[in-house]
Amino acid sequence: QQTKFEIMTTLLYLMAVWLTYFFSVADESRRKFDPYADDGGTIVGIAGDDYCLVAADCRLAAVDQYFIRSRNISRLSIVDDGIILAGSGCWSDFVALTKTMQLKALRYKWNSKRCISSASLACLLSNTLYQRRFMPYYTFCTLAGLDAKGRGVLYRYDAVGSSERVTAACSGKGEQMIQPMLDEITHMEEDDSLWQVGEGGSAFVSTSLETRCHPLSLQSACELVLRAFRAAAEREITVGDAVEICILKQESSSHNTLPRTVTISRTFHKLPQH
Repeated sequence: QQTKFEIMTTLLYLMAVWLTYFFSVADESRRKFDPYADDGGTIVGIAGDDYCLVAADCRLAAVDQYFIRSRNISRLSIVDDGIILAGSGCWSDFVALTKTMQLKALRYKWNSKRCISSASLACLLSNTLYQRRFMPYYTFCTLAGLDAKGRGVLYRYDAVGSSERVTAACSGKGEQMIQPMLDEITHMEEDDSLWQVGEGGSAFVSTSLETRCHPLSLQSACELVLRAFRAAAEREITVGDAVEICILKQESSSHNTLPRTVTISRTFHKLPQH
């Protein structure tokens, strides 16, 4: 009987050790779980006097694992007529956010019998991101469109919905290299105050909107964006393969008619291979 008792004690001890090890490993794996993934991406936007340009690279990279998932994705999505949503960061979250905004824009069109404006969609996007602040969309968005006068409008966001209307914007992995080039054309380094509250308090407005990149023609803006992406591709491994450029312009025949027609032209340009 004493031998049986020792055997049972030993078995119980071994079972306790095994359970302790099992739950410690399970707890460690739970601590390592991360629902988000950084898939890289770089977004650049410029709002001109009669156009709005937004560009993004086509490489989908796993930043934490150093490999490329795809070389031909599009980070520029048309939400509604004449409005483009671009995003860097977690690719799956950006796709989910794009579908959500397209559905809300379509619902607005059904209820109001007209397309949603860029300013209204910018406010709606900010509210949508803020509603998910406890489990946010891990994507950093840029919204591009045209206002009622045919001028370019550009909004940039963080992951929880804080927004700012700017003349030129950059987000993503290449931001540190490209943003100084954009600051130069918008004269941001000369401003004592970088932003102010916009009309109606709907968004922060950059003080550089007063210049609106008047001297920068559409061709010069395209050349600047291409030069910036080529420079970033040489120095950042998550930027490469190709750059997609979308240009929004109001048709000249629709300046005095409502609703105004916005044309979207999309082009692709190769980047240096590495």
